Amino acid sequence: MENIQMLSPKATLPSAFKLLGGALSFYKAHWPVLAGVMAIPFVIGTFQFWGGVEIIVGLLALLFGFLSVGALITVMAAKGTPEKGVVGAYENAIRMLVSYGWVSILTTLAVLGGLVLFVIPGLVLSLWLTFAPYILFTENKKGLSALTASYAYIKGYWWSVVWRIVFIGVLSILIQAGLTALATSAVHSTQPGIPQFFQLAVIHFLVIPVSIAYAYGIYQAVREVKAQHPLEANEARFRTAIKVFIALGIVGIFALIAFAGFIIALLANSSL
Repeated sequence: MENIQMLSPKATLPSAFKLLGGALSFYKAHWPVLAGVMAIPFVIGTFQFWGGVEIIVGLLALLFGFLSVGALITVMAAKGTPEKGVVGAYENAIRMLVSYGWVSILTTLAVLGGLVLFVIPGLVLSLWLTFAPYILFTENKKGLSALTASYAYIKGYWWSVVWRIVFIGVLSILIQAGLTALATSAVHSTQPGIPQFFQLAVIHFLVIPVSIAYAYGIYQAVREVKAQHPLEANEARFRTAIKVFIALGIVGIFALIAFAGFIIALLANSSL
């Protein structure tokens, strides 16, 4: 029975360059809807150049940055043509907001719990759980089911997935570093805001949608080549482990709050 569950040794994922080519092709074919999705967080981001509204802009940027990822995944799942276009993509992201928020909270708590155990487990968990949002929006699996399914897909493809994620991560960092250097060199120019505006535009309209399309390509490839899920016992053990890490994450948050309160009280007493 276990042999039937095993992956074919010939099953391999597309190379990082092929995935990047696929993401760029998808972007080229569907850039109007992708640009439309990213237009809202981009416009909100440009408010930073106006000044005086930092808190409001920060909250709106956080909300629509979060929603835009869900909307982009919706576009990927609909093969670039979601019903009602950009509006439909955001409607779906808003409809799934509670579930999306819950998956994100569980993931964050689990990773935090792993970080409590000397950092490395947290980094490992963040990779095991990386497909959870894609699974939520594509397969409608929610909560712990999305997290467990992410583990199920990556199991057996750990290093293949890690390398491909590192590739796009390094590429994104290099692009953003180049844009930052350009913006920094123009700080004393007569129009210093233009390079920052250009940097924001490139990140929102190119880097983010292409990166999401690339990651979606990895998820789709793993899902296709993985004919069978791991044994239920393995999935059950991982679900239990996730619950333990989430509990550790909650304990870690309370410990941080208690420590912060202790430091504040200490400083208050020393100032008297």
